[in-house]
Amino acid sequence: MLAVRTARGELSRARRNPISDYPLTGRIRGVCGRAYVGCLRSKEMLRTYRCSGVQGKDSCGCVFLPADVVETAVWRLLDQLLLELPDGHPAMLPGVRVTGSSARLSADRVKRLQLVVSQYERALDSLAALGPGDAAQLIVSTTSPRLEADVACLRDIETEASAWLAELEGVSPGMNPAGQPLSSDMLSLREMPPEQRRALVASANVCVRLVDPAFRYREGTRCRTMLWHLRTGTLVPPDPSDAQWQQVESLLRERHGNHHFRTPLDLRAAFLGMLHRLRTGSMWRELPERFGPYGKVRLRQITWLKAGTWEAIMEVLGAASKGTPAQAWPVLPPFTVHVGFPGAIGGRRGRDTWEGCA
Repeated sequence: MLAVRTARGELSRARRNPISDYPLTGRIRGVCGRAYVGCLRSKEMLRTYRCSGVQGKDSCGCVFLPADVVETAVWRLLDQLLLELPDGHPAMLPGVRVTGSSARLSADRVKRLQLVVSQYERALDSLAALGPGDAAQLIVSTTSPRLEADVACLRDIETEASAWLAELEGVSPGMNPAGQPLSSDMLSLREMPPEQRRALVASANVCVRLVDPAFRYREGTRCRTMLWHLRTGTLVPPDPSDAQWQQVESLLRERHGNHHFRTPLDLRAAFLGMLHRLRTGSMWRELPERFGPYGKVRLRQITWLKAGTWEAIMEVLGAASKGTPAQAWPVLPPFTVHVGFPGAIGGRRGRDTWEGCA
């Protein structure tokens, strides 16, 4: 039972994100000029990059960046660079320098990992040996699935770490096993091991600069109606004429009844507000007052979407063939990526700049 109590105690602790690598730490510069650092938002378990000036006495106000999004965008631009490199380019991808102490430290870490795996396996065996009973069954049903998932994850990590250690032990101290010329036939950065990816970022002297001081990151759940338009490719129609609104109103009465109109909310003005927001990509709280209280407008749109009424309205207004695309919220501000590879004799080859946004 000691193993079970230990396992349940481990499960009750807040867990860190297992992907704790932030290869762009110190390489992103905000509009304020300060560097971004990697941080984990523990409440959402979200990897992010945050400007180092945000927590100062006078906060700079720079937005945080979702780590997966900004890394994917930068890797995509660097992949384009690799494809454009000419044959025989002198730039080299440095590997990890192997020392005797680093090899011993890695071996100790692998041993500790194997010990943790064995402890979890013993805890699972203890759960399986529990006799019948309400309390025992409750422990098994609440603890076993999580433990089994953790054990499977740890086994995968142990297998990968053991394979890497075996490869490391076959390299003499001082050798550089990962060093290789940069070329267009290399793996995509998204497929590279983390150590090799960090080495490439350092070798390329990557610097990401944000260039839009007015950008605001939209937090929270994304609008379901916006996602429906993006997924289906349905355009946002022009504001309906009087004749078209009569068709829409008849559709609403048919689907929702007359009680749907017993409200101080002007449904036509609210509908125009819905279309306006989809065209501009603005947030609900930015909706102009002429369209009505944004909270009530939002709830009415959700009701229509869930009932299939929104799709029917779009068909009535011919949104399949006329209108403008829904304006999706950007998740990254516009940015530039500056790259400077070291030359063959250690000098700078110059800097290339790419612009990107997401």
